[in-house]
Amino acid sequence: MVRKKRKGSINVQELYSEGKMHTNDFYHGVTNLIKAFLMKSLISKGYFKNGVRQNNFDQEDIDDCFTYVFGKILDKYDPNRGTLATFIRTWIRGYGTIIIQKQKRKHKYLNNVLPLDLNLQKSISDEFKDSFTFDDLGNILDEDYFGSGELFSFSLDEVEEFRKSAEWNL
Repeated sequence: MVRKKRKGSINVQELYSEGKMHTNDFYHGVTNLIKAFLMKSLISKGYFKNGVRQNNFDQEDIDDCFTYVFGKILDKYDPNRGTLATFIRTWIRGYGTIIIQKQKRKHKYLNNVLPLDLNLQKSISDEFKDSFTFDDLGNILDEDYFGSGELFSFSLDEVEEFRKSAEWNL
């Protein structure tokens, strides 16, 4: 006979130790834990389906999580290292993290936030971009601001004369 810990919750540890992992009671016990902890793991991190933020999950999400957790129980659970409920909670959090990572990889630009470079590439036409290409930007700026450059050209004699006249001021 399986003992219930609280109203509605099933002791999955007893079912596991009795070898009743393939029963409906075990499924209900694990899914109760999933319902309690998957919400915290998924919804608080921002859970999206088809680009729409979710505030709850459906039976498909619960069954997928159960399949994932059940596989981990069969492969990795060691009763000497802790309780089954703690193990399940840990892997529920892991499953939630995997789902969030998958959706971020699938929808890199969540909420349509694009990097500035991508925005500029998409919004500026090629003709407009080409009108701002220069072969030698330095020469254009010099000519625009300083004319032909003859204004600032000095001969070596003029530089020597200026240096000598400045020396007596020191």
